[in-house]
Order: sequence, then C-alpha cells, then structure tokens
Amino acid sequence: CGAAMAFQRVEVPMDANNPLADRRVQLGLGEDAAGYSDYLRPAFLRGPFQTGGETTHYYIARYELTQGQARALAGDCAPPRIPADRLAQGGLSWFDAVEIAQTYTAWLYANAPGAVPMRDGAPGFLRLPTEAEWEYAARGGSVVDPTTFPARHFFTEGTVEDHGLVFSPGSGNGRIFPVGLRAPNPLGLYDVYGNAEELMLEPFRLNVLGRFHGQAGGVVTRGGSTFSTPAQVYSAARTEYAPFDASTGTARRGEAFGLRLVISAHVTSSDARVSAIQTTWLDAAGAQGAALDAGFGSPDPEARLAALIEAELDPGRQQA
Repeated sequence: CGAAMAFQRVEVPMDANNPLADRRVQLGLGEDAAGYSDYLRPAFLRGPFQTGGETTHYYIARYELTQGQARALAGDCAPPRIPADRLAQGGLSWFDAVEIAQTYTAWLYANAPGAVPMRDGAPGFLRLPTEAEWEYAARGGSVVDPTTFPARHFFTEGTVEDHGLVFSPGSGNGRIFPVGLRAPNPLGLYDVYGNAEELMLEPFRLNVLGRFHGQAGGVVTRGGSTFSTPAQVYSAARTEYAPFDASTGTARRGEAFGLRLVISAHVTSSDARVSAIQTTWLDAAGAQGAALDAGFGSPDPEARLAALIEAELDPGRQQA
C-alpha cells in the first residue's frame, strides 16, 4: 500500500568469525521489590548478521507497529487516515502478533525480496523480539557507556514522561497516541517506554536469584504502556498475562498490546555454516575437557575444586 517500516541495526560486538561466540550481558535490575521477575541475570546475545569479523548485528523496528501498517499488512489499501494511521496498534493478542510477523515476511519474500537482509544466501525473516534482544536494544546496546547500560532507565537527564507516553497528567493517561512523539532512546528507538506495551517471543519465567526458572508461563510484555504509572516503567520491567481469556477461551487481546518486530535469521543457514559450527564445537569441547581433566588430576585441592566449579552448570551449586 506504499507504506514502509523502518528498522535500526543493533550491533553486538564479538568475534564474529567464531560461530559459537556470543556476548554476555547483564540484564535486569539489582532491586528486591520485583526481584522474582526483574532481578539481575546474565544473558547471551549474538546477532544473526555479520559485519566484518568483529561484530554481529540484528535489526529492530524503530517504532511500534502503527494502525496504518497493520491495516496495510491486512491488505487494506484505502486512502491514509491521518492521524489514525500513525497511532500505535493496540488490541492485539500474542497469536495476532505472530501472524503479523508471518504475513509481513511472506509479503516481503513475494514482493520485495531485495529488502530482506541475507545470510549465507538465505533470507532473514520477521519475528517478535526475545526479551534479551528487546532489553539490550532498549538500554542502548553497545552505543551507551557500560556504566550507563545497567541503570534503571536509559536516559541520564529528564523523566520517564519525556521519553514515553504513560499514565500521568500531560502524558498518555490511558490513551494510545501516534508513535514517535517523545524523545528516542540512545539507539534511536521511539516509544520504548509507554504507549503500547510490546509483546515478546518467549513465555514468562520467574527469576530465581539470577537465573530464569524452569516453568514456562504466560505472555510477556515489555516497556509498559499508556496505562502504566511512571514508577512502573523502566528497562528491566516485565509483565506477565494469561494468554487466553478465562471467560471465553479465546486469545487474550489487551487494549494496549502492541509489538515491535525484529529481523532475524535461522542459525544453521547453510551446510558450510553447520560444518563450521560442528568443527568449532568439537575443538572447544576437547580443549575444555583437557583443562578439566588437568584440574581434576591436580595434587592441589584448590585446583581440583576450581575444576569442579568450572564443570558445574547450576549457578546455585556452583556458588555453594
């Protein structure tokens, strides 16, 4: 329908030539009040696309999906409705969001294949962001100072209302507005805070003192919405909802449920990549095994203990 969607490249610095390399980042917030959900935790990121040998990247939409974009993806090419078409799209279910990503991918493959980033000759695809992708980008990724990255908010001056439409006087106050009316985050992403709350790819999990719990739960949204108070909106905030309406059994559609798509690619995108992954993995496993064997066989009890700690995968037992 002559519309478009703008994406921002998010760099994830690492040894891109090593297919097993990824970047460890510390996400969450070191506060106890909502620690069961938002506490500090390590996460690991790698972009599907490569920029030389020193970094990878993924793409995330600069704006939340608008009503105009949703209308175009549904095949409605009626004349633009201003300002309605610029409003963030709310009222979606998680299943609607997944279908929108599938519809947009199919349309691009059929009508604009050159617009889709490629890897190893295979095209990328659209999907919802993972929580780690969303929070890393929301905080500013690699473009912000490492001392600023873990802060409660991505801004160092101003207020939540300067950067998002939330539930407070002179702000969103329970109404969804056009996208891009407030200041962007350091990566140039708009409405990361407030307006529509953004649906995530994976289900909710509790935070167990620094790691995600084993039980997968309901739908996760990030960023808060126009119904969230300023105190409820910060980079680590996570909200869980039941995916279905208990009274009807239908998919739950929150009034402010919206989305921000990412462009990704599948991992084993070619035979050459699978071969490189396998070779690198076997080399790494052999080196790790040799190091652990040397530690276990050491006459030094501290060296043996260090080897046991290195081999233990559970953080709680490792700490003990």
